[in-house]
Amino acid sequence: MALPPVAADTLVAVSVSIIPAPETSASFGTPCVLAPDTLDGARYMRFGGAGAADAIAAALTATYISASTAAMLTAMISQDQVPEYVAVIRYTSPEVPSDGLEAAIGEGLDVGIFLLNSVTEATINTLATWLSASAARKARYMMVFQTADSSAYGGTRPSALAGCEQLGVIGFYSADDAYLAAAWAGKASGRVLVGQQDAGPVALQARILTVTPTTGLTAANIAALSANFFAVLQPSDHGAGATSRIVVGTKAYDGVTDASSAVSLVYAGRQSRAAALGVWMRHAISGIAFKANASGQAEAEAAIYAVIKPMADAGHFTPVDAAPLGFTITSSIVNSRVVVRVVPYLAGEARGFDVPIVGEEV
Repeated sequence: MALPPVAADTLVAVSVSIIPAPETSASFGTPCVLAPDTLDGARYMRFGGAGAADAIAAALTATYISASTAAMLTAMISQDQVPEYVAVIRYTSPEVPSDGLEAAIGEGLDVGIFLLNSVTEATINTLATWLSASAARKARYMMVFQTADSSAYGGTRPSALAGCEQLGVIGFYSADDAYLAAAWAGKASGRVLVGQQDAGPVALQARILTVTPTTGLTAANIAALSANFFAVLQPSDHGAGATSRIVVGTKAYDGVTDASSAVSLVYAGRQSRAAALGVWMRHAISGIAFKANASGQAEAEAAIYAVIKPMADAGHFTPVDAAPLGFTITSSIVNSRVVVRVVPYLAGEARGFDVPIVGEEV
């Protein structure tokens, strides 16, 4: 039986909709291995949760991934902190690795830190130049690589890796079958960066499990690797076992930026991108214009503050006199674009821990 008409039917119209929150994340996204594996024809495969190790083993048995890819993925999920997912991205023989990476991103894979299943320096260098070619990529992704080339502890860095000399790339020295770069990428991606009591910035000098340090390096070799901005895995002390191995090194491969700070900066870029997109989506859904005026500036500043302040709370930034919170946010209108400028202040990871003890005889 139909209800009789009432005045409200004519005079009042009510609709309900929901505006989604920005898709920010408490971690750095999915660490990805790029490899010429079959993946049963898929562009990428993800492995996560309690069954990740079994799923990786099954993919190896089915020949969807190679033994080296399986070992790299296993290293990623074998650390103290484990990411929600790890992934392998396929590129085919006519393609270069960045083709596969772009295709996977286009299919919705939340790529964070990526690396090659290859130690060929020319291939590594080409992938690094893909990253550096776009400001948007540099503010969203990071790359790690490793080499066992003895020239890494020579007088200068390997010339074949010149394209890797940028803020978003971290280099490791390790044997080809000791997957240090993959293990660190997994641990870094599993680190909770904001929103929890134990959240905080990523350490380059982290404990790494299931990876064997390179043997035969001298103190001079270690010093040269550090001077050339390669991180290397070492036992924590003489007689230390497999659970006491620590990465030594502090710099990204640009040779200037502290690696921990580099991760924080790129993470700030990822979070800010999500927050800015959230502003646009709210206006797109509501149909209310996002104005290039003081109101738009205030809204934009508030959105960016909402993702930057939790980073400060988690210790990513360092308070200074000019910025008691560890960062400043300002905005302007430039060519009808709302521009929000964020200046975070970052302290580098400690390079050492000195304890002078001077005794006095009495």
